[in-house]
Amino acid sequence: MTIKTELELLQDRRTKIVATLGPASADDETVTELIKAGVSVFRLNMSHGTHAEHQQQYDRVRRISHTLDLPIAVFADLCGPKIRTGLFNNHQIELTVDSQVVVTRRMSWVMRGSYPRNTRR
Repeated sequence: MTIKTELELLQDRRTKIVATLGPASADDETVTELIKAGVSVFRLNMSHGTHAEHQQQYDRVRRISHTLDLPIAVFADLCGPKIRTGLFNNHQIELTVDSQVVVTRRMSWVMRGSYPRNTRR
């Protein structure tokens, strides 16, 4: 199956092609080629890289989009909350019906079925 990427075919489409920007696409030539191939949205993965690197990538897309006179979107994919659980015997814990789980950011002792150690959650 071949994909036709002639610009006139792509102008009226409703489907968006999303490409993630990263080390392999961190130059003007690659971003330009991706846009010419049909990318309409660029994703910045905020879990990796610095704010300065993301700003550079954003500015690159804006500049190239303006040069090519094409509307290209950029979205920042934010990382969700991370929950750290501490250490458990055999690297697991069994949760049973009606058991309680406490999620906190305070210092607490990992309890019941775990190694006794003070941990920050």
